Amino acid sequence: MNAVQRQFLVIGGLLALLLAPYFNPLLDSAERRIDGLKNPPGAPARACIRVFCPRTSTRKPFLLIAYVKSPYPEQSITLHLPPGLYLLAGQSFTQSLPPPGAGGYSQVVWRVRAVSEGDFTVEVVAPGIGAAVECIPVWNSICAWGL
Repeated sequence: MNAVQRQFLVIGGLLALLLAPYFNPLLDSAERRIDGLKNPPGAPARACIRVFCPRTSTRKPFLLIAYVKSPYPEQSITLHLPPGLYLLAGQSFTQSLPPPGAGGYSQVVWRVRAVSEGDFTVEVVAPGIGAAVECIPVWNSICAWGL
């Protein structure tokens, strides 16, 4: 194992520790902890939005997942993508929130593809609640060893 490979293992381990409360495999998906989210300025109490994205590559599409807690009935949510990322066919940038799960959060999923590697900033906006911004690093391969 060379120095670069060791660096990726250390960084991966640190990220796993930081994200563990959000992605605990022992919890049911409806019970996963996203209650540490803060309300955006001006949003009503108990309304929040957060975006997650797994490891990404230019080799295949990936999921962009938004969790929203909204007191508003018939709430919609809109995804804004930068140049270099695009939605797969048959999807809409604006979606209506489904009924919330057991934890009170609605989950919206978009299938996205990258045309090149780089760091891309995506924004998800819910009127009356606010926006969530996430920086997504995209590589040409999934792991550091070029697989």
